[in-house]
Amino acid sequence: MKRLNPRAVWLFMVPSLYNTGIILAVLGVITFSVPTENLKFFLSLGYSNWLFGIIILLIIASYVWARLSYNSYGYELKENGFHKESGIIYKKSVIIPYDRIQNIDIYRSLLARLLGLSDVQIQTAGAAAQVSPYISLTGGAEGRLPGLSKNDAEALRDELIGRTRHLKNQGL
Repeated sequence: MKRLNPRAVWLFMVPSLYNTGIILAVLGVITFSVPTENLKFFLSLGYSNWLFGIIILLIIASYVWARLSYNSYGYELKENGFHKESGIIYKKSVIIPYDRIQNIDIYRSLLARLLGLSDVQIQTAGAAAQVSPYISLTGGAEGRLPGLSKNDAEALRDELIGRTRHLKNQGL
């Protein structure tokens, strides 16, 4: 089973850091909504040290979750179709027969381009519609592979197109 590019960990970390930012914003609003005399009391108790500790723990938790997400992804091209496994808590295994593949797209967001990564999406008949390829790491195309290097993404696309064409030519 092939793995994603190791830099994909950072691609997985962005949504987690986004959630961390929301938590920190809520903590900031709570902190600054406290009356000034009570805020001085909180700060005298080492509140800023606790807040700094919480920030560090959230960043570490974000990285650990991103690492687990990265480790959960695997894919391979089998004789009967494209096989993908993913999931940390709930494991998901998908096999897409080559004859069901309709379209193969490669997306590269700004962050992905900075990391030298691509997002391959294998579309099938009846696949769920989506607004954007980067809204969720779990939704959209059945065969979504975030975090492949540009060369690996293009090679995978070309191989899948070749296998799909070969099957369609045999059927004619």
